[in-house]
Amino acid sequence: MPRRVHDGSGAERERVDGLIESIGRTVGADVRGAQVLGNVALATNGTTVSGKGIRNPEQLLDGNATVYNGLTGFTSAAFPCEWIVTFDKVYQLQEIHLRLLDVGGRQYRFAIDVSADGTTYTTVYDRSEGGWVGWQRARFDARPVKTIRIRGLGSSSGRTFDAVELEAYCFTPRVRG
Repeated sequence: MPRRVHDGSGAERERVDGLIESIGRTVGADVRGAQVLGNVALATNGTTVSGKGIRNPEQLLDGNATVYNGLTGFTSAAFPCEWIVTFDKVYQLQEIHLRLLDVGGRQYRFAIDVSADGTTYTTVYDRSEGGWVGWQRARFDARPVKTIRIRGLGSSSGRTFDAVELEAYCFTPRVRG
């Protein structure tokens, strides 16, 4: 028997929201994720970074995107690489910022995926073609996120994927000046 899909408005929407909240109470969590102001991708919030051969993972989550050079202040790994950023809890995210190392004219190819459970991922930002530099801003429909996977796919240097900072937001922040 086919399921009826609702349009997300009115009484049907209220019923679905009520079911989501009921499920959350049953499992002891808000299945939509916590919503807080500001960058939630910080080591001080309990967020961690892991990945094979990753150098200086703590730099990606230190909240400091301005102090770096070709030797310090950034995270790096040889290609192909995959970094997993794990939050202390599920957040209702809608935006991720990633600052790529922008020294020596380097350009990168990469993708950003998100997962509510750390197992099933959805790509929210695909930059696998072209050459990308500096700040990258991935905006997507708000969704519950427990982990972010960054896939380093290529670099004009041909050796490493390098990033200075990762930020994640439940609410869109003001644009940098």
